[in-house]
Amino acid sequence: MTAAATPIAEVPGTTTGWVRGTLIGDAPITAPLSGRPCWYYKIVVELVGAMVGDDGGRRLAYEARGQSFEIDDGTGVALIDPEGAQVEVDYDHVVEVAPGARLVQPLAELVRRFKLPEATVVLREGVLEVGEVVAVHGRLVREADPDPSRRGPRVRVVGAGRERVFVSERSVDGWREA
Repeated sequence: MTAAATPIAEVPGTTTGWVRGTLIGDAPITAPLSGRPCWYYKIVVELVGAMVGDDGGRRLAYEARGQSFEIDDGTGVALIDPEGAQVEVDYDHVVEVAPGARLVQPLAELVRRFKLPEATVVLREGVLEVGEVVAVHGRLVREADPDPSRRGPRVRVVGAGRERVFVSERSVDGWREA
C-alpha cells in the first residue's frame, strides 16, 4: 500500500496521516554553518578518517534547532512544531576543516562552540527553508485559523499516540508503508 498525502482541505476533524506542502512565511532562524535563513537546521560534526568505534566513534558533535512552521498545499495550511519531532533533512552543505586552517568567523565560532579537536573534521548541515516542499506525518487536528485573511482550512500536526511527528524533505510519492 502506498502512503499518500491528504489534501489539507480534505482532512476530517481528527485523523492520522500525511500532509505535504510548501514551507511558507519568514524564516526566523539562521543556519550557523551556511548562514541560510530557515525554519529548522541540523549540524553533525565527524572526524575524517576515523573508524566507527575508535575513541567513541566518528561523530563529535550534533546540533538541531527549529521553530514552528506552516506548510501550504494550495487547499489549506498545516502548522508543525519540530520540537520533539523526527526531522529528516539532506545534509546539503558540507565543510571540511583541517588543523591550522584559516576560518571565516562563523565557522571559527562553530569550532569553538563544539570544542573540536586539532584534527581534520567535516561539518554537515541540512535545513528546511522557505519554499521547500516537505511531507509530514502525525495526528492531523483540524482547527480554526487565527489569520482570518487566509482562505482554506488549517490543521495542526501533533504526535500520534506514542509516536512523534515525522517531517521529511523527501516526497511520500512511492513510499511504502510498513
